[in-house]
Amino acid sequence: MTEPKEIFYKRMSLLDSAHRVKPLDLLFRQRLSEVSSGDVPRLIQEQKANGIKSSRQTSDCC
Repeated sequence: MTEPKEIFYKRMSLLDSAHRVKPLDLLFRQRLSEVSSGDVPRLIQEQKANGIKSSRQTSDCC
């Protein structure tokens, strides 16, 4: 007996999203190694160039 189409597509969607998370995990590990190696000032400048606010700036907004 085959599974209903809704369940099949839901399962495929979950598998697809699981594959998309992997590169983010690798990027996080790369950033973590940069932080532990002492590249923090460069990372902060890079975040400012990309328009990413630090957690200190975003926490007191509300």
